Amino acid sequence: MYAESYEQVFSYLKESKYPDGASKNLKRRIREKSLSFFVSEDALYHRGRKGKQQRVLRKEEVPAVLQEMRIPVVGGAHLGMNATQQKTAERFWWANMTEDVRHCVKTCERYAIMFVLSIY
Repeated sequence: MYAESYEQVFSYLKESKYPDGASKNLKRRIREKSLSFFVSEDALYHRGRKGKQQRVLRKEEVPAVLQEMRIPVVGGAHLGMNATQQKTAERFWWANMTEDVRHCVKTCERYAIMFVLSIY
């Protein structure tokens, strides 16, 4: 999610600015963290594995994206935990993404019904 540190990385990458009063240590951490990110069209992106470019989501964007990612366009059947995680990670990134996806899927009523039916 867009924690304060990601706002600092965004500002550093976009405007080459550090927060006012930043210590040398904080400046170093921002520079190091910024190696995994880039800015495009006024949005922060994460450089994922194998050259994957994932847009970093703000905290308030996460619920809508999770809802969209877990409901396929055809059929309305739930994708399940692994497929939802993979589909989300193809396009998006935020801190604690895996935990958020797991929580979203585990608390989904449709997933619970699908899971119970798959056991029998």
